[in-house]
Amino acid sequence: MFDCLDEAELLVEMTVAVRAERVAVARRLLAAGRLCQLRTAGLEADGRAQWCIDNWEAVAAEVGAELGISRGRASSQMHYGVELLERLPQLGAVFAAGEVDFRVVAVAVFRTGLITDPEVLTSIDTQLARCAPGWNALSQKKLVEYIDWRVRALDPAAERVDRGRDGDRHMEIEPDGGGLAELRGCLRAPDAAALDRRLDQLAASVCREDSRTARQRRADAVAALVAGASAMACDCGLQNCPAARVMRPGTVRSSSTWSLRVLRFPAPVTGRATCRDTGKFLQRCSASWLPGLG
Repeated sequence: MFDCLDEAELLVEMTVAVRAERVAVARRLLAAGRLCQLRTAGLEADGRAQWCIDNWEAVAAEVGAELGISRGRASSQMHYGVELLERLPQLGAVFAAGEVDFRVVAVAVFRTGLITDPEVLTSIDTQLARCAPGWNALSQKKLVEYIDWRVRALDPAAERVDRGRDGDRHMEIEPDGGGLAELRGCLRAPDAAALDRRLDQLAASVCREDSRTARQRRADAVAALVAGASAMACDCGLQNCPAARVMRPGTVRSSSTWSLRVLRFPAPVTGRATCRDTGKFLQRCSASWLPGLG
């Protein structure tokens, strides 16, 4: 089929094909959504409360039979079509023009599904239509973060939260020989951000002549943190150490070695802090978004 095409022409063929694929998918979904609107518009619900098959399911069965797919897949396509027609029409128009992958559209529809305010929905639709064409290359994680960030800024209550993950919080310490121990766990994002920031502060409390690397200083900072110290002891050995002159009584020298592995996951920031450091950190944030943490 492509024997007569050179490398540049093959790339052009791929570009044309992917755009045509996006347009075709958009046409199918929007057509399914419009059919659902036509079939369900004006139908009375009276007398149908006890029906095993409602109007939506009846249309899904018809669409599934016509396309040769299951009723569940047909229902899913109808759902996306109706959402794009009624809730995100601007994104639907960009999708129909072949500028956005269905993967991006699917995530956008789901992550904005809890928004009920018409003005907020219009605003988020405008933002998505403007930004979505540049998101086709993003990973699933980044895509979710970008959309959730916008939802959180406009309607924090409409952000989807994985509450099941919150129950997996834990902190474990395991010796691994040679005087080392591994610390690993899963924290709430505000707590992880406060811990990360505090370790950086303690690691920066020594002078430039300290022989340890930044990673080693952060590991040693755990000992100072546990002891409630306000600074770490510098190991430069200089009598006129700048850090020693400003060192407060709470300074301790690390006597143990740590291998710190804190697994952090995105979580919503409500503004309610459970510790003083977390509260101070959140107060310094201009918006409820923790870079790299969610």
